[in-house]
Amino acid sequence: HKIVSGLAFNLKGVSANLISNFSKPVDRKRYITFDLKVKKEVSDFTLALEGINIFNEDYQEMRDIEGSARAIKMSIAYSF
Repeated sequence: HKIVSGLAFNLKGVSANLISNFSKPVDRKRYITFDLKVKKEVSDFTLALEGINIFNEDYQEMRDIEGSARAIKMSIAYSF
């Protein structure tokens, strides 16, 4: 079983998305991870900060294959 749910909101020009991933595999322990992305547009630039597996949950995507540890990414995009 797997459930992916999301919550998105925009407050004063800052948008945020929270994604939860719940999995209950038959042959491994169940797990839930959370990802968060926050972005802001300033003039022609988009600034973004993204956290993947923000609570650093230990889990297995597949048998004997570990899932991703916490990762944080920052990006700046320019539109022209």
